[in-house]
Amino acid sequence: MKTLKFSMLVLALAVAQTAFAGPTWTLLETLDVSAQGGTVTSATTLLNGMLYQIEASGTFSAGDTITADAEYSSGRPSYVWQDYVERYESYGEGLLELRVNGQFVEWGDYNPDHVYTLDIVGNGSQLQFSFDIYDIYFPNNEGGLTAKIYAAPVPAPGALLLGSVGMGFVGWLRKRKSL
Repeated sequence: MKTLKFSMLVLALAVAQTAFAGPTWTLLETLDVSAQGGTVTSATTLLNGMLYQIEASGTFSAGDTITADAEYSSGRPSYVWQDYVERYESYGEGLLELRVNGQFVEWGDYNPDHVYTLDIVGNGSQLQFSFDIYDIYFPNNEGGLTAKIYAAPVPAPGALLLGSVGMGFVGWLRKRKSL
């Protein structure tokens, strides 16, 4: 009897873990976004019911001792990574940031590895991603950033229900003091 109860517990936990596990990401495309200007357009089209993740990574030189990533920059006089470009504050927070479809996005808190992600759910539109780095003077820039596009199916409501049932079953077994 104890073996059966233990097997039921393992099965319930496995069901719950499978249902609540994060998405399995598949790399669709890798794009190099030059800091020298221009827009790079992906071949990826958003499909309904898919979860997409854009990963922006890397750093580039913006001249004048400035280094930048998708959201933050560092340069004279403090060399502290911040959400604006020191000595160029009048151009706003967006200066040197990676834009998606011509729009500024919030890439999140500063990451010393210079890797940021943005999740988007496909709504069936024929939208393609385009990337560019916003700058006022491109000739002194060197390098660029990498944009990767990943996809994963959005969890089905049934999977969430199944996970909830599994966790409920574990609670029920504990309440019965079977565990």
